[in-house]
Amino acid sequence: MKGIRLAIVLAMIIAFLPAISVYAESGMVRVKVAGQFGGNLYSSETGNNLNVATGFALGAEALFGVLPWLQVGGGVEYQFLRGVSFQGVSGGNLQFVPIYGILRVPYKLGSIEPYAIARAGYAFYSGDSTFTDNGLISLSGGFYFTIGGGIAYRLGGFAIFAEANYALDDGSESVVGVNTNVSYTKVDVSAGVSVPF
Repeated sequence: MKGIRLAIVLAMIIAFLPAISVYAESGMVRVKVAGQFGGNLYSSETGNNLNVATGFALGAEALFGVLPWLQVGGGVEYQFLRGVSFQGVSGGNLQFVPIYGILRVPYKLGSIEPYAIARAGYAFYSGDSTFTDNGLISLSGGFYFTIGGGIAYRLGGFAIFAEANYALDDGSESVVGVNTNVSYTKVDVSAGVSVPF
């Protein structure tokens, strides 16, 4: 399954690279701050859903127009550590840091621009010493994916935007040679600013 997801990400990047050089319009850099709510960490080994506390993230993205209705690019997001609990008992703090490719479909209405957006890439997975049981649990990253939409408001040379996404971070945990796949799902609400280049 991870191989299929990685193939999708690579196919997205490869498919649009020629278009960037042929049809490139001006690009933009976006900086955002996000609140991430309703998080659950699902373990394939135990079938348990661990509650993940609300967290915050900072992100930076670069986008290029390849067609009037399509932008592609890439980005990185730093998700700050957030608490994990099961049946009210704290289990330490976890963190994902994804790097990803982006597809953005804007619909320009003057200075207002609603858009759909999808991201896919790889998320690095880590946790504090309580979460990893002082290093006894080894963590590895995995597939990252978001899908959602937003609205941008252009103010002269830059724009402000607000966005909502469903987000998935996959990873794996290894304890004494036993591997477990985990999936962290959440609702991501962000706001930020974009500047053309």
